[in-house]
Amino acid sequence: MSGTSSRYTVIPKQCLDVWVESIGISKLNDEICGNLAEDATYRIRETVHNAVMFMKHAKRTCLTTEDFNNALKEMNTEIIYGHGDAEALIYKAIPFKDGRVCYVDEKDKNLRDIALDSVYPMVGGETIVKGNWLALEGKIYSTDKTKEDINIDLNEPISSYFSNITHALLSHS
Repeated sequence: MSGTSSRYTVIPKQCLDVWVESIGISKLNDEICGNLAEDATYRIRETVHNAVMFMKHAKRTCLTTEDFNNALKEMNTEIIYGHGDAEALIYKAIPFKDGRVCYVDEKDKNLRDIALDSVYPMVGGETIVKGNWLALEGKIYSTDKTKEDINIDLNEPISSYFSNITHALLSHS
């Protein structure tokens, strides 16, 4: 692709280098990174194309996250969580000579007012910790009077763990 010009955007190799390093893989070969960039670009373009088809079938002119998630479902890919909204979003468009860009008209929010007007929960009372020991020194004590106590053979690591935790919780030092 070095001698030809492309009419669409391609994910740069540097982005893939950063993504790969963020998941713990050291350095990829430039050829592999280029092939991955082309494949990722193709898959994103295919998903957007399918999302546009969902948009057109719904007779809308603005692409929504629901269209994109439907395209991902159709391609047997995990959908994007957290980007939908329970209430309908109102889209506005900015016309350009080549087309138009849709955006959600959001209201400005003053974070200072929100933070100062917040109602903080009141502490309901004294904080306490309760414990219910089911197995103590290899013996389960029944809370039901009709059942007998059960003896369990605890191995050395579990017994040691129990005694260390008990000492740490109950010691006053």
